[in-house]
Amino acid sequence: MMENSSYSRVSSAAEIENINTRRQVLQWLDMLRNTLLDIVGNGENPGNQIARGARQYVLENIESHVGLQEAADHLGVSAGYLSTIFKREYGQSFIDFINSTKIEYACRLLEEKELMVTEIACRLGYENAYYFSKVFRKYTGMSPTSYQKHVTEAE
Repeated sequence: MMENSSYSRVSSAAEIENINTRRQVLQWLDMLRNTLLDIVGNGENPGNQIARGARQYVLENIESHVGLQEAADHLGVSAGYLSTIFKREYGQSFIDFINSTKIEYACRLLEEKELMVTEIACRLGYENAYYFSKVFRKYTGMSPTSYQKHVTEAE
């Protein structure tokens, strides 16, 4: 149902007394709304809908720089809430999902052999080919170039 830590943060007098700015008020209200949704529900766990929306957002924006904050803004929830819900629903962090989805797509692009590694990195929203290669290696165990050679040899 609902995590006790979320409920205690919303109902904590100390937490409320430490609110000093408009942004903090809005964040607290957002957390309160999300906590109430968890308590009351609507027949379906609202986290399911939010997590599904986040997955869909990533899939629809695979060729952009997608981050947790952008997805949370799109869905109208806080980044922390989205992160918690996503992890609970899928057993994977949102960032891991973004990266693994982008790497799967990169593998398909590498198999087509029409784009260079730097072009694929740019197309997927990575700032540079070095960082893309580092992430690619983390998820596949090999560099993009090695992956492309491996695919070519397997044909």
